[in-house]
Amino acid sequence: MTPEKFEERKKAQTDRAMWRYHNDPTYREKERLKNISERSRANKRKWNHANGAYMDSFQSARRAKIRGHTVVLTQDEKKRVGTCYKFRDVLNAVHGKAMFHVDHKQPIARGGTHHPDNLQVTTAHYNVTKATKRGGGY
Repeated sequence: MTPEKFEERKKAQTDRAMWRYHNDPTYREKERLKNISERSRANKRKWNHANGAYMDSFQSARRAKIRGHTVVLTQDEKKRVGTCYKFRDVLNAVHGKAMFHVDHKQPIARGGTHHPDNLQVTTAHYNVTKATKRGGGY
C-alpha cells in the first residue's frame, strides 16, 4: 500500500467517525464516557505514583485485613506507619533504585499485624531472602 493510499483510507475512517459522532447520539455518549473513564484512570495512576508511600501502606493494611490480622490504629500509629514508608522512599530515592523494603518482622502470612511495632525498613535483598528461608511471603 502506498503512503498516499494509506493517508486516504485514514482520512476516510476519520470522516466516518466524525459523521457518526455528530449524527448518532448513542455513539457520542459512548465516546464521551470512554474519554472520561480513560482520563479518570490516568489521573488515578498519576495520584498513586505521587503518593506511593500511602498506597504501599494501604495495600499492606488491606492484605492484613483480608487475612484477618487487623488492628485498630490510633492517629499517631497511622503516622508512624506512614513515616516508615516515607523513610523507605527517601532511602530508595537517594540510591536511585528500589534497594529498601518495608518488612513485617512477623509476616502477615504467619499471624503478624500491620502495626508500626511490627514494621522495619530493611534491604530488599534481606527481605526477599527472609521470605525464601521461611517458606514464602504471601
